[in-house]
Formats: sequence, structure tokens, C-alpha cells
Amino acid sequence: MEIRSGKCSSCGKPFADGDDVVVCPECGAPYHRACYEKEGKCVYSARHGTGFAYQEPARANTVRCGNCGADNSVSALFCTNCGTPLHEPETNTQTPPPPFYDDPLRGARASDPYASVPPLPASFDGISTDEWAQYIGNSAQYYLFQFQRMDHLHRRTSFCWSALLVPPAYFLYRRMWGWGILATVLTLLFSLPSMLLMAADANVALPVSVSLLETLSMAAFYLNWALSFVCGLYAFWLYRRHASKKLHRMREQADGEDTYRTALARSSGPSVAAVAVLIGLLFLVGFLFVQWVGFEALYASNMFMI
Repeated sequence: MEIRSGKCSSCGKPFADGDDVVVCPECGAPYHRACYEKEGKCVYSARHGTGFAYQEPARANTVRCGNCGADNSVSALFCTNCGTPLHEPETNTQTPPPPFYDDPLRGARASDPYASVPPLPASFDGISTDEWAQYIGNSAQYYLFQFQRMDHLHRRTSFCWSALLVPPAYFLYRRMWGWGILATVLTLLFSLPSMLLMAADANVALPVSVSLLETLSMAAFYLNWALSFVCGLYAFWLYRRHASKKLHRMREQADGEDTYRTALARSSGPSVAAVAVLIGLLFLVGFLFVQWVGFEALYASNMFMI
């Protein structure tokens, strides 16, 4: 069989006059005969029986997977057929540096659990890496490597600095509404003793003593830092568990793949709007506090002195 258009589904090279070309009897994907015999099967065999039919993609809008030869959208981070990353930098003959989570003492170990770090798997928790990447949005590859790190080390901890510094903003930014609201309430609650202490310094009559407020303020300070530390330590694990449940629920509720992909696109990526609402809430709390105590009284109490 001779054709002049299209390209081989295995090697990705365009067909030329005189090439010995064969097509998959299941989906119609074209191959050089030698390439098909080398593969031993169609590269789209995993999609056979699902109504899939090969169509030659627009070359300007696709990228070929270097592992299985499947064509993917240029916006895809991972191959939809095998899950291999599509935009990795070219390898060289130099020895690559150890992964950032490597054990610095591994050379001294007889048994080395970090000697080889496998490539990203095709899925995490039954969800393909492509779906994860779309849902996570910003920093998707970093999050997926954190997931791989947790699986590789068999533990739930993996430190997240943004969750340490601003837990409410982190959880809301990542659309973890329940955790975000809980962290916001706890943060405001831990700030209450300090605010009441400032009000007492501004000569506002309160039903509790200043000494009790000082003790409560110190205790709340340590509790707030403990909350931040725990959030920073378990943020990635909490996010993974939350997102996994949400994606599985979306898949179960969807009527089909198109419906699921639409729902995934609608709820994917971080939420800047939620962080803006949080900032607005904090400004409102601060404004109400100043209105209650009085700006002049706060100024007279040296609250604004550095």
C-alpha cells in the first residue's frame, strides 16, 4: 500500500513515495510495515473497543509522545495514552543531579531506597496524570512529583511553605473550601485575645482582666503557629485526598466522558477569587475592630508606634 500524506503512528515520520505502509485493522492507524512489526501491536490498542477511530491530527496543534508514539494536544502535559510527560527537557550524556528529595546519606547505606526514582506513573489514586495536571493547574508538575515522593517514601508528609505561612489562603486558593473556612475561623479565633488586649490598652472596658488576656494571647500565639506547622506539613496530602475524592465523584456523576471533561475544566485550577474574598473579610474584621475601639483611642495607646 502506498500513500503520500500522513505519518507513521510509531516513528512519527511522514510517509514518502514507495514506503511499505500498513494500517491497523481495528482503528485505521497507519504505520511503516517495519515499524508495526517492531511495535508488535497498534499504539492505540488500549483504546480499541471504545469507538476510537484514527484521524490524522493537525500537525501544528499536536505533539507526539516519545514513549508510545501517540499524538496529543500541544497543551497537554502528559500523554493521554501512556501518561508519559510530553515536555521534558532533552537528556544528555552527563549524570543527572539527584532528585531534590534524595537522601544525602544514601551513599553510606547498604540498602538504598532512593537509588532510582521512577518516572511519573500514568495515574495516581486511579486518576490519570493528565486529569491531575488539568485539575491542579498552576504548579501541576511540582504537585505530581510531591505525590510521587509521598508514594516513594510511603509517608504523608511533604512540607508546603505557602500552607505554613498563610493556611487559610492556601486552602481557599486550592479550592479546599471546608479546610479553608476552618483555617480562617481558627486564625480569627487565635487572633481574638490579642485584639482584646489592644482594646484593653485603648481603655475599652472588658469583662476580663489584662493578665488573663496576656496569658490567652500567648497561648493563642503558640496554637496559631502549631496550626500553621501542621498545615504546612500535611498540605499536599490533604490536597491530594480532597482532590481525589472530588475527581472520583465527578467521574461517577458524569453521564459520559464529554460531561466529565466539561466539569473538570469548570472546576480546575486554583481560585484567586476565593483569596480575594478572604482578604476582603480580614479587612472588614480590621475595620470593625477600629470602629469599635476608635481610631484615636488606638493611636493614643501607641498601637501604631514601631
